[in-house]
Amino acid sequence: GKSVVAGKLFDTRVGTYTIIVTHPDFPLYRTSSTFHGGDGNIVTVNLPQLYGGAAKVEFQVALSPPSNKLMLELSFNGRKKTLTKFPAFGLEQLAGEWNLAVRVAPVDRASSESFRVDSCVAYPYGDGPRAVLRGDRGTMKLQGNPGETVTTCPLVIYWSEKK
Repeated sequence: GKSVVAGKLFDTRVGTYTIIVTHPDFPLYRTSSTFHGGDGNIVTVNLPQLYGGAAKVEFQVALSPPSNKLMLELSFNGRKKTLTKFPAFGLEQLAGEWNLAVRVAPVDRASSESFRVDSCVAYPYGDGPRAVLRGDRGTMKLQGNPGETVTTCPLVIYWSEKK
């Protein structure tokens, strides 16, 4: 339950901890580690090495209902991608678990309209597991079947107007 910046030392109590490493270029990395008393409880994670051969998921993003008057901000582990034309093709992320945040807004920034993201659903081809995010943020596992090197995955954002 504590956020720590990479490279910063902090005190822990003796015990086993679940550690989640979040980086905008890599999926969430989860591990557990047991800390003992005294110095030397150092956790080192090399994300480029861990994910060097990881499969990529290519996205096709669509809005439902469709609209050309809206823009979509997708945030994967804090790194934003803004889309203004739909369907959008060619987005890629490494396969794995991501903190995803979604925002729908009018392309015309002067507009006072506001919108709600109802859900975000990934429909991977090849019988991969479907991923559902209720609302506009949460953790979504994006992956294909084991052994697949690339998965194409439609990602549909369901939205509605705020009244």
